[in-house]
Amino acid sequence: MIRIDIEESAIDAEVARFTATVEQAETARLRALRKTAKWMSKKVIQAVAKKERMPQRALHNRVFVSKIGRGATEADVFIGTMPVDATRIGRPVQTGSGVKVGRQSHPGAFVGRIYTGKEKVWIRLGSKYYDPARYPTRHRKGDRFGGNPSLLGRFPVVKAAVPINDTVEEVVEMFEADVPAEFFKHLRHELNYEANVR
Repeated sequence: MIRIDIEESAIDAEVARFTATVEQAETARLRALRKTAKWMSKKVIQAVAKKERMPQRALHNRVFVSKIGRGATEADVFIGTMPVDATRIGRPVQTGSGVKVGRQSHPGAFVGRIYTGKEKVWIRLGSKYYDPARYPTRHRKGDRFGGNPSLLGRFPVVKAAVPINDTVEEVVEMFEADVPAEFFKHLRHELNYEANVR
């Protein structure tokens, strides 16, 4: 977890510069907090998607901003770092050598409905192409042939997913230093609106 603190005295100085009332200052501060949290969320999604060569929509359900209500003094941005299921990246296409999903290829993999009614990308644990870095999910204990003797030798299998934990940490640290400046940019805009425009 990364915590970014902003000096209260710096906020007070901006409030004084715009001669905003207490009510105006509070409204501006909350809006600036919300906008900064949304900015951080957007930056994380964009950067992780670019680094991992996946569409941003694959990560939209991974970032959440806490509710910022009256009197709130902080904004929490939660980022899910569990591996991203390969099928969230694009439609899997079976090829002669494996499976292609978006801009990513999975040699030796296959598309199937195993353990679920939806098609997923799988690879046999015994495949020469199996790589725990590309298949970070775990197989189920006891799944040796799916309960079907005709499938003996084809199990266990593991699902393809893209690990993003390290990338998320790298991206968050990359933007960490920019957060205060982004907050004050929004704060000045909101203070100006409250004190001089509204």
